[in-house]
Amino acid sequence: MLARRLGLAAFALIVASACGSTAVQPTPSPAPTESATATPMPTGSSSPAIDHGVVYFARDRLPPVAVRAAGAGAGATAEQRIRTRLDTLFTAAAPVGLFNVVKAVKARVSSVVVTGDLATIDFSVPGDDWGTAGSAGTRAFVQQIIYTASEEPAIRRVLMTQNGGKQAIVGGEGVVIDHPGTREDVAGYTVKGSLETVQSFEGAAPVTPSATIVSSYSVDEVAPGLARIQVTLSRPGADTHWLPAFTVSVADGAGDLGAKREIALTVFDGTDKSSDTIVDRTPLRRLLIDAPTGKQTTTYRLALDDLRPWRVGVMFDPVRIVLDVGGDPDAVNANVAVYKPLFGSTIRPDFALTGMTRAFEGTFQYRYADVYGNPLGGSFSTASFGTSAIWGAFEMKIPDVPAGASSIQVFLRSPRDGEITDLVNIPIAIH
Repeated sequence: MLARRLGLAAFALIVASACGSTAVQPTPSPAPTESATATPMPTGSSSPAIDHGVVYFARDRLPPVAVRAAGAGAGATAEQRIRTRLDTLFTAAAPVGLFNVVKAVKARVSSVVVTGDLATIDFSVPGDDWGTAGSAGTRAFVQQIIYTASEEPAIRRVLMTQNGGKQAIVGGEGVVIDHPGTREDVAGYTVKGSLETVQSFEGAAPVTPSATIVSSYSVDEVAPGLARIQVTLSRPGADTHWLPAFTVSVADGAGDLGAKREIALTVFDGTDKSSDTIVDRTPLRRLLIDAPTGKQTTTYRLALDDLRPWRVGVMFDPVRIVLDVGGDPDAVNANVAVYKPLFGSTIRPDFALTGMTRAFEGTFQYRYADVYGNPLGGSFSTASFGTSAIWGAFEMKIPDVPAGASSIQVFLRSPRDGEITDLVNIPIAIH
């Protein structure tokens, strides 16, 4: 068999179907609406805890989704808990809209060994035949295994081996896995989630008139695979175009909320209502809103399944801070994130083009292309904010769709030489 060495980061999710038992039930969650709000904790009650009795199922072109499963995560040791999650995954039926390629493979888990933050999973592979369905099945299989095994709180890295060896050669294409992988390695994004802190001010936080704050969160509503926390601020007077004072930081580890990664948004302009909510909708597992009495600050702590690419932006009239985590991997790059139209959707004139960008003076361009990639004309527009680490949002109606259009492209041009950069290409069909 010809082996092909491939870094785990190259695995993008492409799904294959599965069917089977009914041992799995979707995790309960709020309706996916932009108006969802966190529920305040009753006085004297204990904090909620994330349920780690889950396995992960594949999703079309997107990172996998955590789903609660009976028996997953049972055991007295980390090895036992990981093993029960994997054993459950090998027999579980995926809920509607998700896929379980693991159930169809021939390989089976032979052993689980935990060393520090590393779980080594050895598979028994009869005749070295994994039974994965081509490159699509191989990618989804590796992704499901790594996400499910690393649901154990102390585990960040997963190494897959084969028949007692030191590596695995998975699938008919012979993909060599010879080093541990993290969730971020296999999530499918071409860019990593930033570890840098974003701050909307210089020096100490400015003292501003106290604002009234209303916040909401959503998952999969703005775009597939995207979690959003939106903070709307209003203060005395008619000004609706002021820049709020905030920071966004990424915890070095999982933090104390029980998820794999954490992002914190701290707003210095007012106080929200304190709350602690189990969301359990990948990627957002828990949302803690900390608004100390007597202080004019509020911190929103997002407990996440992984650190997928994130961006923070501001919008005006009314003033809003928007923190977005994730999105469609095919529609997100370092400086452009397109939310609508959806990948492969059918459009008609006056369709909505929405997303966020981090661009010089907020200016971005869009155009149509035919099936060969030839441009068919387009235009430019301006996002709500520009020339900063803070992103700007855009939402516009596009009146015309030229005949022969096969995709819409959103991109930036270098202010230095005019070259196209950060291009996102969204395949479309015309109604």
